[in-house]
Amino acid sequence: MKLLHSFVVITVLVAVAVALPSKTKEEIVAERDQLVEDLVQYQEEAPLRKRAEQCSKKLGEQCDYHCECCGATVACDTVYVGDKPYSRCSDKTSDNGALNTAGKG
Repeated sequence: MKLLHSFVVITVLVAVAVALPSKTKEEIVAERDQLVEDLVQYQEEAPLRKRAEQCSKKLGEQCDYHCECCGATVACDTVYVGDKPYSRCSDKTSDNGALNTAGKG
């Protein structure tokens, strides 16, 4: 009985796979070309922001990247005020001395 059930399931799966339309090579190439064209168009429209190359922000100042924040244990941290994100440079040390020692490597 179990063998018959398995045979029926396999037969149905094979029939569905054969019945599904498959893409031709030309359709695949056309789809690829369209995706590349969309990507190029998006890249041209996307605004480019210059990323910070050295630290310029102090603890508590608004930031976009970790490298903007000055200090060995300072990182750009995002908090939510209501439903709006707010990124600021914050201290990443903890109240646990053992963790701070381990973090210094």
